[in-house]
Amino acid sequence: MMDHDWQSSSWARRLEEGSLYILVLGVWAVASFLLISAWRERSRSD
Repeated sequence: MMDHDWQSSSWARRLEEGSLYILVLGVWAVASFLLISAWRERSRSD
């Protein structure tokens, strides 16, 4: 019982860290994509 509970809590913590990492990575990817697209639009207008 004790080992199972510890294992489940460890998995939950690992899942939280993974989702947070994926969230940050996704936000960074979207931000960089928007910056690149905006920079291309600006250079194209010039």
